[in-house]
Amino acid sequence: MCASGLAAPSARAQAGGAPSLLLAEPRADHELAPLAPGYSLWLARRIEAIGLSVESAAAGDVASAVEQAAARNAAYAVMPDLRLRSGVVQVRLRVYAPGSAELLAAPSARAPLASIGDACEETAQGLLRFLGVREQQPGRGPSSLGVE
Repeated sequence: MCASGLAAPSARAQAGGAPSLLLAEPRADHELAPLAPGYSLWLARRIEAIGLSVESAAAGDVASAVEQAAARNAAYAVMPDLRLRSGVVQVRLRVYAPGSAELLAAPSARAPLASIGDACEETAQGLLRFLGVREQQPGRGPSSLGVE
């Protein structure tokens, strides 16, 4: 069981239909906004690779995401943030319990802009650990973000 009392998604998936996760569009600083759609697609594929279905939602506030997750019977609402300060990117995934807006996890990583894929991968690994997925061979961060 997770901190919220929900069965871990991997266990729920084995018990019958794959649980879903609501993934909001990333909130991104202006400089990173062009990268947000590619990041969102990459993260959705990482999550789907472990057997969860991903439901997309527009960026918005926590209350809206949690409400949408509850209405869609999603196990969690995930709200990504992409921030850039002085050439350093911070990638954060805030994970909320549907119905209560309780913050359950917030994996985060920082990297120089040229290494944004590393921060994306590190944060995704943190989310997978929260979801109860055993340590995986690290994947490659998004390579098509267009950052050189």
